Amino acid sequence: MELRSERGTVTAELAISLPAVLLMLSFAIQALAVQVDRITLAATAGQLARAAARGEQIPEAKTEGNLVCVEKTQTTFFTIKEKQCARRLGL
Repeated sequence: MELRSERGTVTAELAISLPAVLLMLSFAIQALAVQVDRITLAATAGQLARAAARGEQIPEAKTEGNLVCVEKTQTTFFTIKEKQCARRLGL
């Protein structure tokens, strides 16, 4: 009985595993992009909340007691909501 040649098995294994690796890589890149969007949205909401606390007219600002809060929403692939607050009349 003659053993089969193992020639080409690495190519076949790579052809099977490469799509799974690429799919996992694309998920990781998408998750990173969502986190970057969330951080940017939080920074924007924080800047707007601080500006509203200084007395600037910000339409999205809402007063909650001694705090001025701004809630921002961004919808791309996911819906991201961020709420930032600042004390009224400065820090």
